[in-house]
Amino acid sequence: MNRHLHHKRPAAHVSIIPIGCEVESDNYAGQYLGALSWVNSCTGLHEDFVDIAVTQVGSNITLNWSNHTTRDACYFGGQLGLDGQFGSMSGQFQCAPVHDDGEFTVTGLRVTPEAITGRYQWRIQLMDATH
Repeated sequence: MNRHLHHKRPAAHVSIIPIGCEVESDNYAGQYLGALSWVNSCTGLHEDFVDIAVTQVGSNITLNWSNHTTRDACYFGGQLGLDGQFGSMSGQFQCAPVHDDGEFTVTGLRVTPEAITGRYQWRIQLMDATH
């Protein structure tokens, strides 16, 4: 499933990194208002607004989003990396109340004084119904 993240952010200090530098010098941490957009092959195009909180310690990063209207929430935890001149993030995620979980990757991760943007993919791990 592909989704796009586009988040507004209040003005903040941003470091500019040349290609090949450690991505930890970019500070992705902050509170954001986000717009999610995704396509489901059965139900079509979906768009929604969410509140996003990002924390970062070195190359460890978490991104949590919540939708107060639907009460949906997801937690993404992982490691920062490089994606060409942009950042990347990969790790594990969990969503509720539907209890989806699996692996995710964010590519093209970029932070500016106005926004954080990236493109993400996730793979849901299916539970084995046999005992």
